[in-house]
Amino acid sequence: MLVDHAFTIPMQLLWPARSTMPRTIPISINTVQHPIPTPSPLLIDSAKPLGRSIASYPEDLRVVVIGTGGLSHQLDV
Repeated sequence: MLVDHAFTIPMQLLWPARSTMPRTIPISINTVQHPIPTPSPLLIDSAKPLGRSIASYPEDLRVVVIGTGGLSHQLDV
């Protein structure tokens, strides 16, 4: 998956030494083509299964979830 500045810039700011950058799983949500999702239902509908997925992982890991990009700029939708 190709990622853009909405993904790479926060990663570089949080982990300036690329050797310490953790494994990542980008999750892409449409914020360009209609129908554009609204923030509240989208966040609730996607957060629950994401939380269950993280909790079901067999190892005890630290997890960071970062939200960036188009939807964060369009809070009036």
